[in-house]
Amino acid sequence: LIKDGDMCLFDMGPEYNCYASDVTTSFPANGKFTEKQKVVYNAVLEANQAVFKAAKPGVRWTDMHILSEKVILTHLKKAGLLTGDVDEMLSARLGAVFMPHGLGHLIGLDVHDCGGYLGVQLTVGRRSELVLCISVLIGRHTTI
Repeated sequence: LIKDGDMCLFDMGPEYNCYASDVTTSFPANGKFTEKQKVVYNAVLEANQAVFKAAKPGVRWTDMHILSEKVILTHLKKAGLLTGDVDEMLSARLGAVFMPHGLGHLIGLDVHDCGGYLGVQLTVGRRSELVLCISVLIGRHTTI
């Protein structure tokens, strides 16, 4: 049951000619962000924009993942929700607490094709032509 003040998360997408994709969006159920929700939403939005700006041929997915975590942790620190050094937080993998699903996943024949996780390499010495689906999600949410 969705309650006043809850965040709604829609994770949906099309399938076309046996290829699948998805996109995620979140919004407050009552149409108005609380102050804390605004902090989180804006942190995620800035991380999304930073990753899209950095994404280009030759940039490693793991570097984009770390960039997104750094942006989010910096926002949460600035808002007073975290204390300490952001680089130490990154080294301790604190970002995984807020983004346990990672930055995103590969898309293809399945909505969640394998790969797209830190420390996992699908190929050795070959460039992948797979498309990366970037999802930055955070916080309490209701999935519909």
